[in-house]
Amino acid sequence: MDFWRAVEVLGKRKWLLLLSTVLSAGLTFGATQLIGSRWMASVRFASSPASSLMAAPGSQENVGADVQIARLEAPMYEAMFRTRDVLEPALRELSLMRAPEDLLGNIKVDAIGPRLFELRVMDSSATRAMLLANALLDSFVTKNRTLYTQQAEKVVNLLEEQLRTTDAQLNEARKRYEDYRKEHDIVSKLEDHVGPVLYRLQVVQERRDDVLEELAQARARLREAQSRMATLPKKAPVERPGEVSLLVQQLEEELAQRERELTTLRARYTDEKLEVRQALAVRNAVRDRLKAELAKEPERIAMGPNPARARLRQTIEELEEQVRGYEAQEKTLDTMIGAAQAEISRFTGVDGPLGTLAAETSMLMEARSSLKERLQTAQMALDAAERQNPIVIVDRASDFNPPVNTTPGRTKKLTVLAALCALFGTAGAVFALESVDRRLRTVREAEQALPTPVIAAIPQPSGAVTRTTLARAAELYPLSLHAEAYRFLGLHLLNARGRPIRSLMVLSAKAEQGSTSTVTNLGITLAQAGQRVIIVDANVRAARVHEVFGLSNDVGFTSLLHRPDSATLEQSLRATPIPNLRVVTSGPPSANPWELFRSSNLAEVAQRLRDLADYVLYDTPSALAFTDALNLAPAVDAAFLCVRALEPISGAEQRLVELLEQANVTVLGSVVDNMAAANLDSYQNYQRYYPSTASTVPAIASLGDGAAPVASAVES
Repeated sequence: MDFWRAVEVLGKRKWLLLLSTVLSAGLTFGATQLIGSRWMASVRFASSPASSLMAAPGSQENVGADVQIARLEAPMYEAMFRTRDVLEPALRELSLMRAPEDLLGNIKVDAIGPRLFELRVMDSSATRAMLLANALLDSFVTKNRTLYTQQAEKVVNLLEEQLRTTDAQLNEARKRYEDYRKEHDIVSKLEDHVGPVLYRLQVVQERRDDVLEELAQARARLREAQSRMATLPKKAPVERPGEVSLLVQQLEEELAQRERELTTLRARYTDEKLEVRQALAVRNAVRDRLKAELAKEPERIAMGPNPARARLRQTIEELEEQVRGYEAQEKTLDTMIGAAQAEISRFTGVDGPLGTLAAETSMLMEARSSLKERLQTAQMALDAAERQNPIVIVDRASDFNPPVNTTPGRTKKLTVLAALCALFGTAGAVFALESVDRRLRTVREAEQALPTPVIAAIPQPSGAVTRTTLARAAELYPLSLHAEAYRFLGLHLLNARGRPIRSLMVLSAKAEQGSTSTVTNLGITLAQAGQRVIIVDANVRAARVHEVFGLSNDVGFTSLLHRPDSATLEQSLRATPIPNLRVVTSGPPSANPWELFRSSNLAEVAQRLRDLADYVLYDTPSALAFTDALNLAPAVDAAFLCVRALEPISGAEQRLVELLEQANVTVLGSVVDNMAAANLDSYQNYQRYYPSTASTVPAIASLGDGAAPVASAVES
């Protein structure tokens, strides 16, 4: 299919294309509106405390590695968010009996920086999306902390169990040592030196254990303070000098006092201590009151250095000083333990079994000291897991980080996509149907499909020209488009060159092709041109010509074939209202048309008719259904082939032309009947010249020649 043919096909179906496009776009837009808006709430979290996320200056390789790690961890975190252990607590917190539709598919986690992640939750409600995102993040943080805490607890429990076992073994070794000494009444230099040294070693080790515990607590408080320092903003709202109200001043002084008390308590106790929890609650209450008072007068608020960072920095310096003191004590005690153990080792192997028992006791004491140190480290890790979660919340969904409506852009994209799909899909369907549709719709298609050139294209009955009046359109409506179409046939005969054409038959390969209307209108057209014309109804199977002109059919063509005398000829020739036009009807039905058409009388009758007229026109039945038309071939000079538009071409026309050529009958061309007027060349430009109505004409009988009216067209 060439370009202009494609344009023509699409032009015919432009309203279908427009309708399908508009309908698809409208349905898609309505569906998106029916589904409702889709809101996306986002929260951010880090996989470690914020202070550890800052890379050292120039450490670009570390930053790149952290980004790669974050990309690998994002799918793992997304899977954790979709687990029941995270979802169920979040839903319970929001008092939701069941999860929103497709919640699992609406949860997405992406890496947006070095160990920095973003959780996005989609929902039809903006409020619910925000609440779900925050609740899921809280549940995830709690679950993650639980996992890390449980792992640390397992290590602490294992080390405590090993320490208890070692203590039992050490006590047993000491008891054996004392029993052996008493049993053998050993009061020697070994007793005088080893006993006090062992006692001193035990005291020093116990003191070292206490120092290690205090050092671990100080380090834990220091890490917590450093973590808080990393999360505190450098700028904070402060009131301008001279504009602070009295109540705000009092609350600020009270908050500073509560902060100092809390710092003092944390230096001595952990956050699990009752006094620390009470002080923390009081501090938070005062801070909330201060925030409420500051919010009442926002115009007095300005951004300045955060005073909390300065206070916290002082606390960190104090804790660092404590840690350095404890570390110095630890080194001193380690030196004392090393000296005692060296002194004891001098007596190893002395006095036989007593030396062995002393060495065993010393070895167990060393093992206990190592286990105690490892236990202190594990307890520090457990305390860190309980105090600070490996997952840090960076940003929650709130009024400052509101949900985003993703529907407008999605609706527009889906609507445009649906319109384009409908447009191209409908165009493709139109081309597909066009390619498999073998019907004749235009003159061009008829010229390509028919074995003979198209001489005339007869339009569909329309306006005053109806199916009933079509057979005499050239007489009744001389200004109609149909009359002009039939005049092309008359013009073709009148301008014929070479062998003169005196007799001609109009035939068709199939029934209902409009041959009767073509014969009658061609005869009227030639008669109006001053030619003597005789129309012979040779369609003895389904005669219709006598009905067109309102004549009786008691004597006609069959009568002439039986008796070709002058009297019968005189009776058979019937006058019509059109000057120069006479009609020979089909006559009485014949019992054997084959015998009638094959008789020698056919040639005599044909010659007699030729002598009486300039043109003799024969109407015939379907040429491939009956042999009458081919038997009539010796009596005619040429033929017109009638083909009905809007019907598929099966190849019967080609076969008929071949048979006529074998019978030495020239087929002058084809007449395409029932062509749609819109498909005719220049019809749109010249249709105003053809009246849509006509004056009252005499009623004529129903045609019924098989030219069922549908659509029409004419060739220019």
